[in-house]
Amino acid sequence: MTAGAVSKTTYDSASQAYTFAPIQAGPSVMDISYSGATGKYTVSVPDYPAGELERTGTNGNYDASGWTAIYSTTHRILGSAGPGTDGVSVTIDWPDNSTFSYTSFGNWYNLANTSTGSTYISGNFAYGVPSAPGDIPLTGTAHYTGSIRGGGNEAWFTWLTGTVAMDFDFADGTLDGEIDMAFNEYYDTGFDVPLLTFSETLFAQGSQVFSGKFDQAGVSRNTGFQGQFTGPGAAELLSSFSGELNRPGTDEWVPVGGVWIAKKQ
Repeated sequence: MTAGAVSKTTYDSASQAYTFAPIQAGPSVMDISYSGATGKYTVSVPDYPAGELERTGTNGNYDASGWTAIYSTTHRILGSAGPGTDGVSVTIDWPDNSTFSYTSFGNWYNLANTSTGSTYISGNFAYGVPSAPGDIPLTGTAHYTGSIRGGGNEAWFTWLTGTVAMDFDFADGTLDGEIDMAFNEYYDTGFDVPLLTFSETLFAQGSQVFSGKFDQAGVSRNTGFQGQFTGPGAAELLSSFSGELNRPGTDEWVPVGGVWIAKKQ
C-alpha cells in the first residue's frame, strides 16, 4: 500500500524559462511492493517503467568497525533510464532507525538532461502494511501523531516539513485533525504556514480508509487528503495530500503536495 506526491519542473535552455507542472498526489501516483521470495522491492513511478530496486548507497555513520547507524539507503530502478541521461534514484528510510513498525517514508527523483534543457521530477511517498479488513476498532477513540514530507510544484527548489495530529472516534466514525507545516525554499526564506485544520472529513465505523480537506484560516483552496490505516488494530496510518497555501501577507497561493505517516499514541 502506497501514497505519493510528485512535482515536475522543466527548464528550456533557449528561453531560460522554467515550467512547473501541476502536482500529482494520491494512492495511485506510484507503487512499491516487496517480494519475500527475492528479498527485493519493485517500484513504479510516473513517466518511467516499473523495475526492481538495486541498492547503490547507504546514508549514516561509519567507523573502522563498520556502520554504527544507518538512516536511509539509496537505490536505482533497474531499466529506468527514462528520456534523459540519468536514471531514477530512490531513497528509503532505514527501518531500524524509525519509531514506526508498519509504515515508512521514501523519496525519489530524476534529472533528465536533453539538448534543449532539462526536466527534474521528484516525489515523496509513504508505504506500509495495510490493516486487515475487520481489524479496525469499532469502539473507543485514538490520537495519532506523525510527520509530513512534500514540496511545492517547483520540483527541486521547495520542500515541506512539519507534523500532523489526528483524532478518530471509532464508534461514531468521525475524524478531526490539524497540520503544522513549514514551506521551505532553496532560493528564498520560505514561510511558516498558519495552522491548518481538517474539514469535510469522511470516515465510517470500521473503515480502513479516510479522507478530507484542510483549511487555512477557514479557507480551503483545492485541498484534499486520502489515507489508510496500517498495522494490526490500526496501529499506524499513512496519507497523501495536496492543495494550495496562502503565503502570509500576500495574495499568492502556492501549490503543495506530499505525504504523512502517523502512529497511535
